Amino acid sequence: MTEQLFQQALHLHQSGDLDGAKNLYSLILKDNPDHPAALHFLGVLCCQADDLETARELIQKAIDIEPDYADAHTNLGLVLKGLGRTGEAVEAYRKALVISPQNPAALVNLGNFLSESDDFAGARDAYEEALALEPDNAAVHANLGLVLKEQSKPREAVAALRRALELAPDLAETHHSLGMLLLQLGEFEEGWREYEWRWRDSGFLSPRKAFREPLWDGSDLQGKTILLYAEQGLGDAIQFCRFAPLVKERGATVILECPAPLVHLLENLAGVEQVIGAGGKRPAFDVQAPLLSLPGLLNTQLDTIPTQSPYLPVEAEIDAAWKNRFDRDPGLKVGLAWAGNPNHKNDRNRSIPLSVFEPMLALPDITFYSLQVGNNARDIDALPAACPITDLTGDVPVFEQLAGAISNLDVFITVDTSPAHLAGAIGAEAWLLLPVTPDWRWLLDRQESPWYPSLRLYRQDRRGDWQTVIERLCTDLRQAPA
Repeated sequence: MTEQLFQQALHLHQSGDLDGAKNLYSLILKDNPDHPAALHFLGVLCCQADDLETARELIQKAIDIEPDYADAHTNLGLVLKGLGRTGEAVEAYRKALVISPQNPAALVNLGNFLSESDDFAGARDAYEEALALEPDNAAVHANLGLVLKEQSKPREAVAALRRALELAPDLAETHHSLGMLLLQLGEFEEGWREYEWRWRDSGFLSPRKAFREPLWDGSDLQGKTILLYAEQGLGDAIQFCRFAPLVKERGATVILECPAPLVHLLENLAGVEQVIGAGGKRPAFDVQAPLLSLPGLLNTQLDTIPTQSPYLPVEAEIDAAWKNRFDRDPGLKVGLAWAGNPNHKNDRNRSIPLSVFEPMLALPDITFYSLQVGNNARDIDALPAACPITDLTGDVPVFEQLAGAISNLDVFITVDTSPAHLAGAIGAEAWLLLPVTPDWRWLLDRQESPWYPSLRLYRQDRRGDWQTVIERLCTDLRQAPA
């Protein structure tokens, strides 16, 4: 009778009737409190309801009763991971694999956890073991592709992602990942096409705007008005607004919609009739396009990126004021921004603790300026006296002022954040510091950017090793003319 009731509960659970399943699991446990499967699956149900502590208690009790319950160890690992108890989570996954070495679910969960912990070698091993057991598991091929990318094996990563799509052609996240990887490799024709899958990727955080007016398909624009709108971050808007003049050349009247902080900066962009802030009233238009779809629509290749520099002018009065200010300071004038948006998913890899820059800040005959914004701007308070830096944060409240400051520095040193794009757009000398696995737009294995001729790229050789990068900066700063 108990087994029949459990099968009914399991059927309800698998059918999505969580309340019905919970009632039956509870009924079983009322008469038989040591029923390990009912404890385990009631724990799984609690996990699905985000009651992680109750889930942990129930699944752990099931394991106490039946220590060789491999699936329970696997799900306990998931719960412990959700609770932030990372060491215990790995131990639970490994116990499941000791009990059941050929357990694809445990291997995949372990691989996912190791990947999120930046143990990419361990994650790769786990995924490959899982694929040996389930060679047609598209999701695992996709996960393996992402790990191979992080291991700086882009060609192998492409092969893994392509295999995932052979098995499951509608995996939007995998198409999106493949697009970014192909763009990083400079394979733009297919890369832009695959990148359009971003709109179907549930993890893409910049939703497509709904318009009655059709999406521009690249056809003739004579006599038409087009709305170009920014997506993703401020840096993306600065980078891809460069395509507006090319759209204008197609005969269109161009309206540009961008985040409010960029409106005045972009008002002098060539080819744009009107710039409006996001959320503002839009004039009438015939067709529309998001900015990051323009390269594909315009058939942009690596050697046809529009590189007019500068393509964003600095206002003359602002430029003169900053020149006058910097002329009063001695030596080489070097600006610094060391941190990006802390909410960015890759911020832990792209931002750098200010303390890492101390050997550079101690160099003689250089005046350093902080152009850092946000909470990280206060990091300069913890610097030793031997590492002076002038705080300009309060003097660059808007992008137009930031542009004026950057344009009058001898060098601007920055991590991958929007001021880097601003420096490139105004044609200023900037040194960009990149993690070992950079964003796709910076490509691979090159010191210059086809997007911004005035940028010099400084890349990590090993994950987490910024010290070597700072040493290269110091060498180049000593040789830079004041």
